[in-house]
Amino acid sequence: MEAGISGSLAESYMRRAWGYFAMALTSCYWFWDSPNWAQKCYTALDLALQAAENAKRSIGMEGEVTSELGLFERFAWMGPSIASEPELSVSGRSAWSLACTFTNKRNAFLWVSTTGEQISQFSGLTVAGKRIVESWEVSAGGQRITPAACDFTYTPWGLVRSVGGWMEETFMPDNLSAFLLRYTGGSGQTLTFTPFLDISYGDEERFENGVLILRSLAQDRENVAYVAIACSGPVTYQATGRGRVTHEYPFDEMRIENSQRVFWDVHRSGSLIVENVQDVVFAVAVGRSQSEAVQLARQALAGYSGLVGSKRGRITSLVQSCGIQTSDPELTKALRLAVACADSLIVDEDFGKTIWAGLPWFNQGWGRDTFISLSGFALVTGRLQEAKEIIRSFAGLQRENDGRIPNRIGDWRTYTTSDATLWFVIRIHDCFLSSLDRDFLAEIFPAVERAIEGTWRSYVDPADGLVRSEALATWMDTSRDPREGKPVEIQALWIRALEDAAKMAEVLGKNQTAARWRQMAENARRGLRTFWNPAAGYLYDYVDAGGKMVARIRPNALIALSLVPDILPPDNIALAVRTAMVSGLIAPHGVRSLVPSDPLYVGIDNSTWNPPAYHNGDVWPWLSGPAIDVMVSCGETREASRLFRLFAAQTLWQANIGAVHEISDGDRDRPKGCWTQAWSVAEFIRTYYRGFLGIRPEEGRTVISPRPLENVRLISGTTFSRGKRISVSYSWETGLQRVELLASGETFLVEFAVPAGLRRVPVSVNGENRVLAVENWIVRVELTVDGSGEVTVYHAEAENIVPAADFSVRVEPSSVRVRAGRTATVSVIVENIGRYENLVSLTVSAPSGVSAVLGRETGVPPFTAGLTVSGTVPGIYTVVVRAASGGVVRSGSLTVEILVENAPAALSISGVERMIAGRILRVSCRISGPAENVLVVWWTNKGSSGQTPMVPEGELWTAELGPFDVPVRISFVVRAMGGGTETREPAEGSYLVEMAGGEGGPGIPGYVWAAVALIALIVIVLKFVLG
Repeated sequence: MEAGISGSLAESYMRRAWGYFAMALTSCYWFWDSPNWAQKCYTALDLALQAAENAKRSIGMEGEVTSELGLFERFAWMGPSIASEPELSVSGRSAWSLACTFTNKRNAFLWVSTTGEQISQFSGLTVAGKRIVESWEVSAGGQRITPAACDFTYTPWGLVRSVGGWMEETFMPDNLSAFLLRYTGGSGQTLTFTPFLDISYGDEERFENGVLILRSLAQDRENVAYVAIACSGPVTYQATGRGRVTHEYPFDEMRIENSQRVFWDVHRSGSLIVENVQDVVFAVAVGRSQSEAVQLARQALAGYSGLVGSKRGRITSLVQSCGIQTSDPELTKALRLAVACADSLIVDEDFGKTIWAGLPWFNQGWGRDTFISLSGFALVTGRLQEAKEIIRSFAGLQRENDGRIPNRIGDWRTYTTSDATLWFVIRIHDCFLSSLDRDFLAEIFPAVERAIEGTWRSYVDPADGLVRSEALATWMDTSRDPREGKPVEIQALWIRALEDAAKMAEVLGKNQTAARWRQMAENARRGLRTFWNPAAGYLYDYVDAGGKMVARIRPNALIALSLVPDILPPDNIALAVRTAMVSGLIAPHGVRSLVPSDPLYVGIDNSTWNPPAYHNGDVWPWLSGPAIDVMVSCGETREASRLFRLFAAQTLWQANIGAVHEISDGDRDRPKGCWTQAWSVAEFIRTYYRGFLGIRPEEGRTVISPRPLENVRLISGTTFSRGKRISVSYSWETGLQRVELLASGETFLVEFAVPAGLRRVPVSVNGENRVLAVENWIVRVELTVDGSGEVTVYHAEAENIVPAADFSVRVEPSSVRVRAGRTATVSVIVENIGRYENLVSLTVSAPSGVSAVLGRETGVPPFTAGLTVSGTVPGIYTVVVRAASGGVVRSGSLTVEILVENAPAALSISGVERMIAGRILRVSCRISGPAENVLVVWWTNKGSSGQTPMVPEGELWTAELGPFDVPVRISFVVRAMGGGTETREPAEGSYLVEMAGGEGGPGIPGYVWAAVALIALIVIVLKFVLG
C-alpha cells in the first residue's frame, strides 16, 4: 500500500474492500451449489468496489472505518493463527477482530475485540443496560497501539494484546462498575489515551486532580451519570479533538436487511497524556455521582494487583474443582473455558441471583433460558448453593393466579411463556437429587405446588390432559409460526414436571398429592403418544387451536424425547433420530430449527427485527444438547460425538473466544445473534457430564451410563450426586471399557453399552472377576464405593475369553486437606488382578498451584508408593496418578484441598474420654483451634502399636482402637496438628486402659469385677445375719 494512504481513512476503506473481496471468494468456493450463489458473489464484489471507490476519494483525509475481516466467519485460508495454551488461555495473531466478553457478575459487561476495534453499537462497557464507553485509542511514540493488528492472549479474566513492544492488558474486576487497562513496555515514551463514550457523556467534561470526569444529563442515565478515568501515574489533559465523531459498525450492517450501513455518533473526549511511560494503569469507573465514580476509579487503581489475583484465583479454583480432563487437550480446554464462561453469566441482580441469557443484548434474567441453562451452569459443576439462590429468586417472582414464573426480568416483567415454569419445576427436582437438601425442598415446595396447580387450572385441556399454549409462548417465539395450541415439547415438559413434582411430594410425605399428580401425568402420557406420525417417522410438532395435527419436522420432537425417553418404543425413537438425520434437520454445523424441505424454511437471513429464519432454518447450538441425549440413548454415538465437537470448535475458534454463540445461518456456518449465549454454553457442559460421562442422580443411587466420545480415549469429571462429591473417569480401548470412581459411601449402577451380538461378558469389579448377562446391548453392574472403585467390561463372550492378567491403582486416602505451604503424604497402591508380573511405572500430573512428588516410580505389583502433595494457592484440585506397563495404562486420582495459611493459633485438647466395648477401645475428645489432623498414638504391653486417625462427630473427635487380644494393657496419647502448631494430651506421660478377658464382663478391668463380687458377698452376709 502506498505511503500516501497508510494510516489514513483511505487505508481503512481499502481494508473493507479486501474484506468484501474475500467474502466474494467464499461465496464462489463454498456456496456455488446453493441457491443464489451468484447473487451473493456479485453483492460482495459490488460492496468491494464501493469501498475501493471510497478509498480513492478519501486519500489525504483523516479517520477510520472498522474492518470486518474475520468478524463473520472463519475462512480456512485467512483465519488467525490461534493456539491452545496451558491452563485457560487462547493465544494467536489477529489482523482483524475476534470478540471477547467479560462481566463483573453484577450489572456490567465489557465487550471488546482482539484488535481493539469497535465492532458494534454494543462494543465497550455497558452498565445497568446502558452503553457507557464505546472504545479507546492509544498511541505511544507515534505508534498506534489500539486499535491495531496484534498478538493476543485471552483468558477468562482478561485480554492481553501485544503491539510493537507494548503490551495492553484489559481487565474487569468482580462486583465493580469499572474496568482497567494496563500498558507496559517502551523506553520512556509518551503515551496518549483517548476514550470514546456514548454521545450523552459530552454534556460535561472536566479534568480535576488528575482525574478525567464526564457527565451525562440524559434522564435514562441517572444511575450511570458519571464516568471517572484515573491514572496510576502523573497525567495531563489535552482537549484537542474532543467532540462528536461518527463510527461505522460493519457487524451490525451484516445483521440488517438489505445491508444498510450503520453509523453511530459517539463522544470523543479529551486525551490523557503520560510522559516517560514504562508501566501505567488506567481505571475507567461509573457511578451515580461524581464522588462515587472518582472514588471507585481510585479504589480500582489502588487494588489492581489484588483484584486481578482474586478473580484469576477464583475462576481457576472453580474450573479445577470440576475435574474435567480428557485425552484431547483442545477439548479439555474448551470445556474448561465453557465453565468459566458460565461463571461470568451467573450474576447478582437487584431481585436476586440469575443467569444472563446472552451477551451483548440479552443481559437480563429470562426464566426459560435460566432454567434450561441451570443444569450445565450449576448442577453438574457442583455449584449447588448458586442453583438454590437462582431458584429462590424466581420463586419470589412467581405469579399467584397461574403459578408462572417470569419469562423476562428487565425494565419490565413478562409472563408470556408456557415452558419456563415447567423447566423451573424440573430443575428444582434435579437440584434436590444433586444435593439431597430436604430443608430446601420443603422451603421451595409451595412454589412447585403453585406451578403445577396453576398450570392445571389455567392451561390444561381436561379432555386429554395436555397443556394449551398461547401464540409465541414457546422457545420459538416469533410470528411466522406462532405454534398456538398444544406443542409437542410443552407436553413432554408437563409430563416430566408432574412426575418430578410427585417424587418431591413423596419425599415430603404428601402421598395423596403425589398420587394425584402421577394420575395427571399418566393422562398426559396417553395424549402425547398420539403425536406419533408413522408416515413421517417422527412426532407431530403441535396440535393447532382447531385440533389439527401439524407435521412440521422441527427439533421440538427431539426435546420431547430427551425429556420423556420412554414415551415411545425404542424402535420409534431410533426411527425419529434417523428421520432428523436424513431429512437435513441435523446439518453439518448443528441442529436446524426447521427441516430445509419445509416451505417456511429460510437458509440465509441477515434481518435484524423479526428475522424470518430465526425459528425457521437457523441453526441453534443449544439444540445439539437434546439431540445428543436422544442419539446417545439409541446408539448413534458417532453423530452425537460430531455434534458435541462443534461446541468445542465454537468455543475456541468462532466469533467470541471462550463462548458459544446463539445462532448461525441454516445454509452456512456463520455465527450471528448473541455471541455469548447462556443455553448454548450450558448444553456443552451438561452433555459432557450427562451424555458422555453419563452421570445421573436417582432416588437411592447414582447411575453411570458412559458412552464413548469419538476420537477420545479418556473423559473424567467431578460433580455432586445425592449430596456427595463424586469423581468419574471413563476410558475405553479396543475390546474393553473401564469406569473408575471416587466417592464416600455411594451406591452406583454402572451401565455399559457393548457391541451387538454379545450375550454374556466378563466383568472385573474392584479386581473380582464376574460374568454378567447382556440385556438389549447393556451390561449393568451394581457396587458401593467408599473411597475408590473400578469396573471393567470386556467385549467378548464369556465362554471364549479369560480376562488377561491386569493391575489396578488407587490412592488412599482419596482426598486430603493441606494448609498452604505445608505437605501431606498419601499412599499409591498398585495391586494385581490375576497374576501380573511385569514392571509398572508410575507418573503423576497435578494442576498449576499444586506440587505432587512420588516416593517410588516403578515396581512389580503388588507394591505401594508414597505421594507427597503441597500447594500455595487455596482451592480444590485433582491430582492424577497414572500407572503404565506396556500398552496398559491405569489411573487413580486424589482430591487435594489447599487451605489458607493461617497465623499460628492456639490448639488444645480437652475432655479425653475412653470407653470399652468388647475388645474395642473408643477414645473421644474435644479440640479447640484449627485442627487438621488428630491421631491416637497407642501401644500395648504385648508389643503391638499404631496410629489411628480421629474423625469429627459433632463437637467431638472420635477413634476406635482394636480389636485387641484380651487381657491387655493399652497406653495412648492424643496428638493434634493444625495452623502450624502441634499439641498432645496428656502433655506428659500417657493414658492407661486395662482390658480383662472373660465373657462376663468384656473390657471391664479385673479389679472392678473383684470389687463388685466383694460387695455382693457383703450384701449376702448382712441379709443372713439380719434375717
